[in-house]
Amino acid sequence: MKGRGGEFQEILEGPFHLKSEVMESRVEVPLDTLCSEFADHFSYLLKTQVEAAGSLLILAYERSHEFLGECERRQPIFQFLRHCRHAAAHNGKFHFNKKEPRYPAKWRNLSLGRELQDMPLFKTSIKDPRGSLSIGDPVYLLWEIEQELFNQKCTK
Repeated sequence: MKGRGGEFQEILEGPFHLKSEVMESRVEVPLDTLCSEFADHFSYLLKTQVEAAGSLLILAYERSHEFLGECERRQPIFQFLRHCRHAAAHNGKFHFNKKEPRYPAKWRNLSLGRELQDMPLFKTSIKDPRGSLSIGDPVYLLWEIEQELFNQKCTK
């Protein structure tokens, strides 16, 4: 498949080959094996998935912060990212300083406020409903931030 994103489509459909600098050929990873491992060891891998999702939030915030103006950074969706980034970077729990949040932090039906102090950022168990996000949410959040903030500039 050619065109924008085509490389990723091929990876998702298989075969999945990882380039190696020390081997002459690429390492082939059968997708059905990956899927089986993921399904069979979901609870074992969940901690790593949560850490990866948190790392994504941290990196996205740091990179996007430098490209947005003050007005864009005050928008509720970016403030939401900001507080999620802070939680991810500080033991996976929300921590609000005395004057925080200074601006509304909202994304879709989720709002972040002082009532979440010391609560976990991610849901990690069906038995424990605490947590504001599931591990797939950062991808949606970042997509919406790109659409909302990078494609239009504030006029205020």
